[in-house]
Amino acid sequence: GGNRVDGRGVRLNARGDYVIETASGSRTYSAAQVVRAESDKPDGYDQEIAAAIAGQHDEALAELAARARRGRGLGWDDRAQAAIARIRISQGDFAEAVSAFESMGKESLAQPELQPLYWKALLESADYRKLGRQLDAALRDGDRSLAARAQILRGDANLKQRLLEAAALDYLRTVTLFKSVKEVQAEALYKAGTTLEEMRHAKANDMFDMLKNEYPQSE
Repeated sequence: GGNRVDGRGVRLNARGDYVIETASGSRTYSAAQVVRAESDKPDGYDQEIAAAIAGQHDEALAELAARARRGRGLGWDDRAQAAIARIRISQGDFAEAVSAFESMGKESLAQPELQPLYWKALLESADYRKLGRQLDAALRDGDRSLAARAQILRGDANLKQRLLEAAALDYLRTVTLFKSVKEVQAEALYKAGTTLEEMRHAKANDMFDMLKNEYPQSE
C-alpha cells in the first residue's frame, strides 16, 4: 500500500526528484519514494494522436518524441512511447518499435494490451531469445488470455525459424490447453492446420474442419 498525493502540478527537477505543487506549497519526493506519478493530459496530445491515426506519421512521431522527452517520468511519456511504437509497427519498422517499447517503464509495458504488440515487434525483429523470455514469463505468470496469446506467439517464432514441428505443437497446445480462451481459438486452429499441411500431416484437415464447424464467422 501507499499514499496518494494530489496536487496542481508535478514535475521532475534536475536531480530526478518529483516536485508536486499542492495547496499548502511544494513537496519534494525522491524517485525511490514514488511508485507512479502522472500529470494531467498535456495540451495538444489528442491532436498528435489524431494526426497519427490520419496517417501523418512523420509529424506525429516528431511531436510524440518531444512529448516523451518533456514529460519524462510523468506518465504521458510512456503513453507517447506506446503511440510511437504503434506507428513504427504500422510502418514495418519493428526495431524502432522495440526501442520505443523498451524506453517505457516496466509497469506501463506490462499492460495486457501492449504486451502482444511488444512481442510482435520482437518477433519481426527476429530477437527470439528476448521474445522467448517474455513468452516464458507470460505463460508462467500471465492471465489465461495473455498466456494463450503467448503460446501462439511461441508457435509464430518457431515457424519463422522453420521449426515446423515445434510450431505445430505450440499451436496445438493453444487449441487444447487454452480451449476456454475463445478469442484465440480460430487463429490457433488455422495456424495449426496450415503448419500441419506444410508438413503433409494427415491431421491438417481435422484442424480446418474444426475451424469451419466451431468458428464459421471467423476471418
